[in-house]
Amino acid sequence: MVETGRIVDNTIVLYMRTILIIILSLFSSRVVLDALGITNWGIYSVVGGFVGMFSFMNTSMTVATQRFLTFELGKKNGESIKKVFSLSICIHLIIAIVTFLLLESFGIYYIDHKLNIPLDRMSAAVVCFHLSALTLLFEIIKVPFTATIIAYEKMSTFAYLDILFNIGKLLISLGLYYVLNDQLMIYSSSLCCLTFVLLIIYIIYCRRKFNSCRFIFIWDGNLFGKMLSFAGWISFSAISLALRDQGINLLFNLFIGVWINAAYSVAQQVHSTVYKLINNLQVAFSPQITKTIAADNREDSKKIVQSGTKFSVLLFAMFLIPIVFKIKYVLSLWLVEVPHHSEDIIKLLLINSLCILYASSSITAVRAYGKIARYEIIVNTINVLCFVITYFAMSLYKDYRIALLLLVLSSFSQMMVIVKISSKILNTKYIKFLYNVVLKSSYAILPTYFIVMAVNSMLNESFISLLVVGFTSTFLLSITGYFFYLDKSEKIKLKSIIKNGKERIIKKTNS
Repeated sequence: MVETGRIVDNTIVLYMRTILIIILSLFSSRVVLDALGITNWGIYSVVGGFVGMFSFMNTSMTVATQRFLTFELGKKNGESIKKVFSLSICIHLIIAIVTFLLLESFGIYYIDHKLNIPLDRMSAAVVCFHLSALTLLFEIIKVPFTATIIAYEKMSTFAYLDILFNIGKLLISLGLYYVLNDQLMIYSSSLCCLTFVLLIIYIIYCRRKFNSCRFIFIWDGNLFGKMLSFAGWISFSAISLALRDQGINLLFNLFIGVWINAAYSVAQQVHSTVYKLINNLQVAFSPQITKTIAADNREDSKKIVQSGTKFSVLLFAMFLIPIVFKIKYVLSLWLVEVPHHSEDIIKLLLINSLCILYASSSITAVRAYGKIARYEIIVNTINVLCFVITYFAMSLYKDYRIALLLLVLSSFSQMMVIVKISSKILNTKYIKFLYNVVLKSSYAILPTYFIVMAVNSMLNESFISLLVVGFTSTFLLSITGYFFYLDKSEKIKLKSIIKNGKERIIKKTNS
């Protein structure tokens, strides 16, 4: 059976964590952009984006480790859990060393010969690159410990550590105002040290809390092959995603310049802030999807995938609609100096995320099932084609909007493919899922959009108007979503979640 109470607890904790992180990250971003300036922020963004492209194996093994740990927990197999953890430690150490050596071998050449960076900031960019590479090494080693915490659904610990990291980032950001030396170098080195400290905290916590987090040299060729095969396919996915998403940032730098990297970075900050809120629901649902599939309970898996997608889409729309109408005002409140074209980039990135969101729970189901070769080949071919077509389009027109529109088109295409594959795994009808989950969402979103547009046209740009638009959007989506989007069983589930949530909040408040 689906553990509704566990999902409620995890969702509440993750949302509290995310609200705090949003406040911390938005304020620290404002401070960093103001302290560094648009040029330095653009350099940090494009160098970080380049290093991020080499994190494909890190991303792959995060998914693989979490999947295998959660799968064995679903089967209640204690010995296999220890094997998975120990093997993942070995694999991640190898990945960390190889990735670092690759970056140090090829990265400097790329920065010196390919990146469009002012000559007087080149030395700072090189130092920033070295520190970013070292930071990535620490992040890779941390993966088995993060995956263990999520697999055991200890979301409160995950939340506290994430909040701690963001408080550290905020303190570093504020400290930039008092730095007399090169601020970009200081910022990069401080983040590197902070990441290392967090890694140590993760290791200590996991060793004390979980018996499975005891590294023992153990060899299981069959398990190693399964994990590496799974990670290999996910790596294909991670490479193509890095090429598509981070590649756009590099193409912006190649064909336009550093200033558009600053605008893209600001847009990604807003986009990731909103997406983190929605992703909390996905994180809370994901272990349950994996465990029900491990237990061969496809009926519950089917219900969780559909419900999780619908709730996520409605929640995302509650943020998307106000942002579409009020992003200019929000940016003026947030930043001292707003890079040009940030507003349009934000809107297109959020539309792209909506396309991805329709398939997020389906992706978890496909990967939990384990047979992912066909899915990875089709989806990642789309990503590679998107990058290639974007390169030629940007070389001809040098217009950032073309790249983002192609990004949206590729995400929509992937969504259609992912839903098709997951429908076969879960024994659901493809057209029925598209109608119930994708098409019917317009019954809630479109009426709300047009009513909010009418309300916004009668208001001036002010904080009160922002609150009015936000409240109107939330209220209307709650009504239209409940009556026109959710089915009978999902309405019952929603009432149960709200009831359980209230009871658990009251219980924890009184305890």
